[in-house]
Amino acid sequence: KLEFIPENLTKPKELQEAFDIATQIKWNKKELEVYEYIEKKERDERSVLENERKKGRKEGIEIGKKEGLKEGERKKAIKIAKKLLNQGLDIKTISSITELSIEEIKNLKKDFNA
Repeated sequence: KLEFIPENLTKPKELQEAFDIATQIKWNKKELEVYEYIEKKERDERSVLENERKKGRKEGIEIGKKEGLKEGERKKAIKIAKKLLNQGLDIKTISSITELSIEEIKNLKKDFNA
């Protein structure tokens, strides 16, 4: 008679599954319907969670790419601005070319002269 499974036999997943199946054989139709309903609901919830996790990961990657590109563009603009400052170009023209603010270029010039 399958009343319980000994603790030392619960570790192998297959033995636990076999015990569960053997126990289910004794269930009446209503008990099986309830069990199947709960199992389906749990599968559906796991599926939703997995899909949301994948969606979140994909969105995170996209955000990371965009931020990386912005940072790369900014570093490139700073590098160009430094070269143009070194060439003696005026701050307003450098701002127009690099799309950095005049204040940012003034700060670069301060750092450049320091």
